[in-house]
Amino acid sequence: MFPALIFVHNIAVENLGAVKMKLTLEDTKHDPVREKILMATDALFMRLGVKSITMDDVCRELGISKKTLYQYFTDKADLVYQCMLWDFQKREVECTRLLQEHNAIDAILSIMEHSSRTLKRLNPVAVQDIRRFYPESWKIFENHKNKFVFQCVSSNFKKGIEDGLYRENMSVDILARIYVETIMLIMSDMVFPAHQFSFLEVYYAFMEYHLHGICTPKGLKYLEKKQKEINKK
Repeated sequence: MFPALIFVHNIAVENLGAVKMKLTLEDTKHDPVREKILMATDALFMRLGVKSITMDDVCRELGISKKTLYQYFTDKADLVYQCMLWDFQKREVECTRLLQEHNAIDAILSIMEHSSRTLKRLNPVAVQDIRRFYPESWKIFENHKNKFVFQCVSSNFKKGIEDGLYRENMSVDILARIYVETIMLIMSDMVFPAHQFSFLEVYYAFMEYHLHGICTPKGLKYLEKKQKEINKK
């Protein structure tokens, strides 16, 4: 539901029902019905927001009975919660893979591409709805941001410094924290009203600013080369 970088693997949800999370991540691997429900619900939330979607809407979308739906989820709040866990697990697996397989700049560019596909489909109302009406689910996002994103960004910084692509005199801890908190700024409707700015527009502007601020001349040269290759596609 949220972009991967809006960035360990296997997040720990402290005081949020870790047992429930464990069951969700394991059960969806073996239960195609649950997986189908979560996938369809995620798409509905992305497209129409969360508050406006009812359990009846989910049943109609999937062509299933309410009895079947309630076999897996106790109520809408539980569905939202489980959907968030499922969504973030998928995104964290993909981000972890990209970070491991590429150099620091290629990893960021790959994650940007991955995130842009989500941002193009994301209705900003969905983010606002979860933040306002589903506080337990919003804590999952906060945990993802403060743990997974922070650790990934820190690791990316260190890798980039080792490869000579990022400035070696940069403060990894401070800049990683600034990056993490900027995520909240990007998602603020007060700062970037949805009628005036798109998530995608703001996200790309921030990432361009971010990369140009941390790259060495070698890194900037490599970044320019990669961007030219991307623009040719």
